[in-house]
Amino acid sequence: MKRYLTLGLLILILTNIMLFAGVWINRTGLATSELVLTERELSLPYLNVSQQEDSGLALQIKWRVPLQANDLSDRNNGRRTIDITKAEIEGLGFEAEQLVQKSNTLKNELYWALEYDGELYQKQLSIIEDHYQIFLATFTKDSDKEQHRLKEQLEEKLDEEKRQSSRLFLLETAQNSEELIEKYINQKNILIVKGQARPTYDQKTNAFRLHLHTLSNPDIMLTREQMLLLKELKPVDTNVVNKPRYTVDVKWGSRFEPWVTSLKNLAD
Repeated sequence: MKRYLTLGLLILILTNIMLFAGVWINRTGLATSELVLTERELSLPYLNVSQQEDSGLALQIKWRVPLQANDLSDRNNGRRTIDITKAEIEGLGFEAEQLVQKSNTLKNELYWALEYDGELYQKQLSIIEDHYQIFLATFTKDSDKEQHRLKEQLEEKLDEEKRQSSRLFLLETAQNSEELIEKYINQKNILIVKGQARPTYDQKTNAFRLHLHTLSNPDIMLTREQMLLLKELKPVDTNVVNKPRYTVDVKWGSRFEPWVTSLKNLAD
């Protein structure tokens, strides 16, 4: 029994050594990405901050895929899917012909480029604003209840897009990081991360799609001091659109893993 306890202790020590070594390697050298984000892109868990144990609290990275101009349902964000060509599928290391025969394949880890508060967000905002203006062109005060309800929904969606929704959008994916780093080296609003993705093939439409499952590191752990800062936040009213309550300086290291360098509460 004593031998097994000793072995277990050694395994635990080695695991912790490997963990700390990974953190050290990730933070050694120049950061691969560095952004100042807000609550719009880094959300707190649903559990109230004051109820969290001191052992750990993490912020969740919120990212999106762009809307289609003719579809405001945002269903692509629920499914996290994008259209992709056969050549692009093969460029990501998948076998297109094998995919056609089996219609799906196992997910794989790819490198993702995410754009923060850039052209993709402005395009998204423009689509929603245009849709709202088109609706207003035929709306009058004498419109029926359903039209008034739709007007309120569109106004809320536009307000959410302006003040609350994430501005972090998927730009493209690649099989290796060097390709993305070289392409976006001079763009400070581009974040390069690792994420799980799986391609599919629709035989009815003869179309390929890429399902983006999750980031390999979707959460960013906070230190005890950072947790205490967030415990001072006022609760949000979930029935209204809220402005962000904090900003976070985040770096991604050589292993494309994030860590917080500073956190600041925003004044009302």
